[in-house]
Amino acid sequence: MHRAVIVHENVRREDLESCYARLDDKKDAHVLAAFDKSKCDILVTDDKELLKKVKEAETTKRALEIILRENWNS
Repeated sequence: MHRAVIVHENVRREDLESCYARLDDKKDAHVLAAFDKSKCDILVTDDKELLKKVKEAETTKRALEIILRENWNS
């Protein structure tokens, strides 16, 4: 699991501010900023706005399906 998960504790204010304009719910800007910074393949969330506005966002169920399929085929 440690290879598949990245946790960012601090996001720079500049990165955070650039995400405010992209979201209606400003409380989620830190999630989007950390995702953008991390260059991850999938943003796992159940937040409806992030799922709608972030192309790489997937629900937990869908993310697990993707990860398991990729690992099964490797």
